[in-house]
Amino acid sequence: MDDAMHYGAFAADYIANLLEQRARFTPEASPLHLTRREDLLEIDLKPPDLSLYQDPSLTDPNPN
Repeated sequence: MDDAMHYGAFAADYIANLLEQRARFTPEASPLHLTRREDLLEIDLKPPDLSLYQDPSLTDPNPN
């Protein structure tokens, strides 16, 4: 309502317009975090489990 008083907007259409503009307001974007190439080299990944892709009919039922 302070904005309506400031702009001299007393009709319902003007106040509705001010409320719609405030509802569409998006907050300012935060700073973008960029990684350094050296940081990417320090990542430790576990080896992938490829057993999920093996055909069960090809596995030996008696591994002994």
